[in-house]
Formats: sequence, C-alpha cells, structure tokens
Amino acid sequence: MKKLATQIQKFAEFQVKLLFAISKIIKKLFIPKGKGYSLHILLGIYIYFLCSVFADPILSILIVGIIGLAKEFIWDKLLKQGEADRFDAMYTIWGGVIALLVIEGLLSKVINLLIIPFV
Repeated sequence: MKKLATQIQKFAEFQVKLLFAISKIIKKLFIPKGKGYSLHILLGIYIYFLCSVFADPILSILIVGIIGLAKEFIWDKLLKQGEADRFDAMYTIWGGVIALLVIEGLLSKVINLLIIPFV
C-alpha cells in the first residue's frame, strides 16, 4: 500500500512539472512580452486542479471559465480594481484546458493526432 501511495505521489509531481513546462512553452510561443498572461495560465491550471478534486472534468473547466470571466467583469470592470482585458479571461481558460488535457491523459492523444500523421 505504501508503494502505491509513493507511485501516485511521483505521478502527481510529474504532472505538475509537465504543466509548468507546457505553460513555459506557451508563454514563449503565444504570449506577448510585457503582459501578465502567464499568471492567468497558471491560475487557470491551479483552479482546475482544485476543482478536479471535487468535480468532473467538464464542470471543472466550466468553473475555471466562470471564475476567469467573473474576475474580469466584476473585479476589473465593475469595481474598477484593475484593467479589464478579455485576453486575461481567455488565458485563464486556456490554463484550465491545459490542465484538463494533462490530467485526463488526453495530451498524448492530441499530440499523436496532430504529429503522427505528418511523420
């Protein structure tokens, strides 16, 4: 039983490292310099992680979207506590999608569908 717990912990650590690596790649490729979008990606990942403990994947990604949109609309636009930017919400949702793909093991399937036909 202890061995299984250790394996689960190592797998969870691997997933976290993979998520950070993927977010760094996305930051380098798709995020304009000087913008804080990488923080939104990481927050989307973290929110998805928290939600996935208690909810199924679809509900978790919906919660990530609701939180991302609510933060932009309520906190930034209505309360004027920040600058409302639709890309902030979009990158928060993308963070949730990245976490969904990694946690559900779909990332390897997506990569196989995109890369294998061209190899």
